[in-house]
Amino acid sequence: KQLINHSMNNNQLFKNILYFIAHSKCLHCLIIDSISISIPLIQTLTKALTITKSEIRWIGIKGCKLGDDGLNILSPVLCKSRLQVIALEQCDLTDESCQCIGNILKNHENKIDSIYWNATLRKSET
Repeated sequence: KQLINHSMNNNQLFKNILYFIAHSKCLHCLIIDSISISIPLIQTLTKALTITKSEIRWIGIKGCKLGDDGLNILSPVLCKSRLQVIALEQCDLTDESCQCIGNILKNHENKIDSIYWNATLRKSET
């Protein structure tokens, strides 16, 4: 019974943190290392990251045991974000996640290329 209450308190605490993330305006770094996250909480995290006004640049989810399914749920929001660092160590990912990680990296590379391209364009004087 003690473990059930502890788990329920952790879930409620994490839900409160997700609420804070969703409603924050200047959060740049999110580190939620070594917290076991269930699929429903990953879905809630994805929603929070989608609606936040913050430009999160760093996400640390080391040891969260996301698994391939969890990363697949998070990947669309990670692809759209302006992340500079994402820590995925010890997340129980398999070779199935390689394509998902590749898509995240490719989307960020395209954003960087676009920013560089737009920054180097010069209007011709006529």
